[in-house]
Amino acid sequence: MEYPIIGITGKRGVGKSFLAAMLECGSHAVIRSFATPIYQSLSILTGKPVQWLKMNKNAPVFAGLTVGRALQKLSDDFKATLGDDVFVRVMERETMMNGHLVTDIIIDDVRYNQEAEWVRDNGGVVIHVSTRFDTTTGDSRCINHNSERGVDVHVSDVAFENTFQPGCFVEQINYLFGRQVT
Repeated sequence: MEYPIIGITGKRGVGKSFLAAMLECGSHAVIRSFATPIYQSLSILTGKPVQWLKMNKNAPVFAGLTVGRALQKLSDDFKATLGDDVFVRVMERETMMNGHLVTDIIIDDVRYNQEAEWVRDNGGVVIHVSTRFDTTTGDSRCINHNSERGVDVHVSDVAFENTFQPGCFVEQINYLFGRQVT
C-alpha cells in the first residue's frame, strides 16, 4: 500500500466500511475502527454480538435507545471521562510498537479531527466519502450528533464520491493507488 494508514471519513451510510473492504482486498492491510471499544462495550452491556450491532444501528437496544444512539452516548461518556483523544490512544496502542506501525491499516470510521490528524501525522491519507443521495435514516439525534459533523478537509486529503453504482469506487481506487481493483 502506498500509505501505511488510510482513514475513511464521511457521514452515516455513505459507504465507508464498503470502501474499506474494497481497499483491504489484495493488500496486506487490516481494517480497524476507532469505535471498536464502544462496540465491544455495548456488546457486553446488551449481550448482542458486535456484528449484529454494526448491522442494526436503527434497532432499539435498551432504555429506549437505538444502537446508534447508545454508541454515541457511550462515546461521549468515554471522552468526557477519559479525554477527547481516548480512541486515538487506544488505536495507537493496538497498532503501533516503538512508534512504528505493526502493519498497514485501513480505518473505516474517522469521525473527529483529532483522529484525522493522527492518520496524517503517521504518514496516512484521509479519504472523504460523500454521496449525492440522502443516507440520513433513523434517529434524528444520531444524525445531528457531533460525530456526524465531518472532518476538516486538509490539502493532502482525497475525496471519493459514492454513486451506489456497481464499480463506483473501482476507478477512484485504481487512480489513487495505481493498482487494479475489480
